[in-house]
Order: sequence, then structure tokens, then C-alpha cells
Amino acid sequence: MSAKPQQTVRTDPVPPSLHALKLLVIIMGVLIVAGVITIGVTVYNRMSSGASQSAGENFGTVSARLPAGHAVHGISAAGNSLYIHLQALDGSASVLVIDGRTGRQRGRIALEPHP
Repeated sequence: MSAKPQQTVRTDPVPPSLHALKLLVIIMGVLIVAGVITIGVTVYNRMSSGASQSAGENFGTVSARLPAGHAVHGISAAGNSLYIHLQALDGSASVLVIDGRTGRQRGRIALEPHP
């Protein structure tokens, strides 16, 4: 006769800290998946909206009125605005701000020398 090894039955319960750790790992996994999905959707939305705004919104021909005695000294663009640097015959300068989406004048900045 051969003796069978006795199986030991574990009677001690799983510690509560292990249950808490399991729950924490599951919650963090769900948060990581949700974060990656959110980033993906945000990138997709920004890429698709940016292409439609720049390619599909033509405003046609717009006239910008220059003050009398002023000439264009330079032009630059930043964001959705166009900045036209104006130089007057008397030496004063100003910047004309044009909305790049609509072509309308947003304002004019008078440049004054500092004493």
C-alpha cells in the first residue's frame, strides 16, 4: 500500500488588503483605457476640424482701408490674424489687425514712441 500525500486545504481567508489591491489595479486599468480613448478622439477631432477650417472657408476679396498718407511697411500672420504694419509719411506707425477667417478689420494699434 502506498500512502497518498495529504492535500492541505488552505483555511486562512484572503487578506482584505489583497482585495483592495485587486480593485485598485482594475480601476487604474479602466482609467488608462479611458484616457487613451479620450486622447485619440481629441486628436482626431482637432485634425478633422483644422483641415476643414483652413481649406473650406474662403471669404473672397476684402478691401482694407489704409489711412491717408500711410504705406504698408510689412505684413505678418499669427494664428487667425493678419498684422499689417503701416508707416505714415510723418514717421508715425501703426498696426492694422485683420481677422484671417472673415477678412474683416479687428482693430488698429497706434505705435507711439516712448519718451
